[in-house]
Amino acid sequence: MKTKNLLLSVILILSISGFSQEHLKFKNIPIDGNINDFANELVKQGFVIASSEGSHLILKGEFINKNCEIYVLGSKKTNIIWKVFVMLPIETSWSTIKSNYFEIKNQFQLKYNTGKSYEFFTKPYFEGDGYEMQAIGADKCTYSTFWKPEFGHITLSIETLKRICIGYQDGINGDINIAEEKEVISKDI
Repeated sequence: MKTKNLLLSVILILSISGFSQEHLKFKNIPIDGNINDFANELVKQGFVIASSEGSHLILKGEFINKNCEIYVLGSKKTNIIWKVFVMLPIETSWSTIKSNYFEIKNQFQLKYNTGKSYEFFTKPYFEGDGYEMQAIGADKCTYSTFWKPEFGHITLSIETLKRICIGYQDGINGDINIAEEKEVISKDI
């Protein structure tokens, strides 16, 4: 009888803890479950699936009032969504990309507080030299801010393709992805 009660208690605790796990949200959708189910929720919000390849999907639509691409990444083995990337349009001017970066950063700070920022150029480039866009393409421009909300990680950065990237990584499913990658590598070796 004690064993049966103990087993029932363990099952109850596991089921309660399973339901209480929360996930980071993107557009108010939890970053959880199968990537196709997550993508279908975005489609309901007006996004269009542009391509699908293995454990990732690319959607197109509007985010923060800009046309963009949304990359939805699933884990290697179970296709559980663990990360969402937003790629804003390519920019051709330093003043525009910098202004957009700081405008978006300010919005995130209102919701998630300050975050950790790194904003600098690497020699021979510097802000004001007129070659800022060349520096971005040469990976000599670092403009990134990181937030760690309760259920994951959010990044904002200017990427070498002269685009702003916003990444949302779920904490629980990010750990699942790492475990699945290790399992795949272990089987390969």
